[in-house]
Amino acid sequence: MSKLFKLKKFVTIEEAAKYLSSSLEESVSLSDIYRLVIDKHLTLSVRLINPEFAVKGQIVNGHDGDWVQLQTDLVTGEVLDEPYSVCINDNSVPIGTNKWFMFDEQVHVVDGVWDLAMIGMESLHIERLYQNEVNGPEPVVTKAQGIYLQQGELVCRLQKEAADRTEEILADIQSGLEFILEPKGISVDDFLSRDSDNLYNDLTDDDIDNVSFLLGLMRNQVDSIACYEDSLGFAEHSCQFVIKTMELARFLQSLDDEPPAIPKIEEELSAKERNTLLTLIGALCNELNIDLSVRGVTASVQAMTELAGTPISDDTIRKILKEVPTAQERRQK
Repeated sequence: MSKLFKLKKFVTIEEAAKYLSSSLEESVSLSDIYRLVIDKHLTLSVRLINPEFAVKGQIVNGHDGDWVQLQTDLVTGEVLDEPYSVCINDNSVPIGTNKWFMFDEQVHVVDGVWDLAMIGMESLHIERLYQNEVNGPEPVVTKAQGIYLQQGELVCRLQKEAADRTEEILADIQSGLEFILEPKGISVDDFLSRDSDNLYNDLTDDDIDNVSFLLGLMRNQVDSIACYEDSLGFAEHSCQFVIKTMELARFLQSLDDEPPAIPKIEEELSAKERNTLLTLIGALCNELNIDLSVRGVTASVQAMTELAGTPISDDTIRKILKEVPTAQERRQK
């Protein structure tokens, strides 16, 4: 490991492949890296070069309508002094069997390095990169819509601005203002051009409350989740796939921690142990009224083993049953 490498907090996928090849003394390709990520042996991260929009939350387990207790803050991921219970409802989206992404209703700006949660479109993207490396088929199925990133317990789903939605919301606000102001002979443009001291002249208290509400929506619409939609691809963002150097160290350590495979050596039964087992078989046969001297008993016992789901060959059964009388005689001496 170079001195410069020790100073890096993350490396590109290509650099990671070279580093693992050197450390393991065997060739590690890009397809190997992608396969390790898909199989969850290695965590891939993404570096958001520019600030991006996202909704924040966390993953919870349960059914629709269940109450779950949150131990960490939905937005910061920090441990709460006092956990609280919330219901899995409209602020939750299913991402798997009895698994939900619970989020707050605001859009936040995120940046820095985030791990791929591998539960949504990010999983499909890595699968496509892998199939492209091995000339495999194009994958089309994903577990959940949206791109999910993770920092500890905090999870975010990347968003992109929905221009149509923003224009629609602004148009609705404009219509609301016109409905209130035009009957009083005031145009929206004239109203917005007023100075603050005369802003609400000619308006009733109810009009002031309604106009204030609409103006608040106009100012805050940029932060409203209604103005955004789920991002469906990394191409919509300025980002770079990386692997944290600490994650590479963890992965290599995990390989060293695996105990070597030790072939299982079956021990031979001693003569005493074998005679004891044969005597036990004889006692069970007597209890079940199975006469070992009767012709066809081997086939009957074989049928019993098949019904029990543990079939034994007739040759093996015949050899064992043949030894039972002798073992019983030894035991009785």
